[in-house]
Amino acid sequence: MADFPVFGGQAYDAVGVDAAVSTGTAIAGHASVNTKGSWTEIVASTLRPSSWMVVNLQLFSDAEALFDIGVGAATEQLLISNLYHGRTAGDSRLQGHYFFPIQIAAGTRIVARMQGSGGADSGRLHLQLGYGGFPLVGLSGVD
Repeated sequence: MADFPVFGGQAYDAVGVDAAVSTGTAIAGHASVNTKGSWTEIVASTLRPSSWMVVNLQLFSDAEALFDIGVGAATEQLLISNLYHGRTAGDSRLQGHYFFPIQIAAGTRIVARMQGSGGADSGRLHLQLGYGGFPLVGLSGVD
């Protein structure tokens, strides 16, 4: 098993967190099965440059879903597509987590959308944007 060192000065900003319910931003799927819904804003402007991102997903119903993450202005540029998350009866608290070493510039708008296996499925999404002590210059993303 790999032994990954902890880098000094590493921290993160949590974005897309809904403090009223202690979870992420609600993302609505399309009314039609397996059709992408509309983009939902997660954060209007990131606070600082980030070198990694953790995506946290949760579904409200027993379904399977694919989530997309986009960055930029209203003409969204797709950054990451089709992150899978599924839920079955009895696992309502189960979340999906993805880690990406990716450069995102300060002031970047981040959005998300989803499609579900049932009509009008919905879920929640929040991000952790990491900075400090983990430079990844030259990787794809928003430099």
